[in-house]
Amino acid sequence: MAAVFGVVSIIAFIWSAFRNHVVYRALIDSFPPELKGGITAKFALHVIAISPSTPLSLQAEYMKSLVAGCVAMLCFSLALFCADKVEGWLVLGGFLLVAISTIKSWKTYKQNCHRTVARKGKEES
Repeated sequence: MAAVFGVVSIIAFIWSAFRNHVVYRALIDSFPPELKGGITAKFALHVIAISPSTPLSLQAEYMKSLVAGCVAMLCFSLALFCADKVEGWLVLGGFLLVAISTIKSWKTYKQNCHRTVARKGKEES
């Protein structure tokens, strides 16, 4: 069973990293000049990806990558538990932190969706 969770974890991680990179490549031109290079661009991605000015389709892709990252961490933790490894608790703690961050990002994404709907409603009336 540990092998199954391990494989699912690897697949989810690769898919998450790929989707994250797609969003990064789509948004890199909108980054401020001081954030375009190096490691700071990767840290700035989270803030820029869920900002109201980012197209909702890219925000949705970013949210999918965050959820896939959560799935990857949870499956990795379960794989460690199945293999009777104590490190599973550490990974589970990391999963909880990432899950809380993902939920906060999801709420921001939903607010951005509602802003767009409200803006369209005002334009039509």
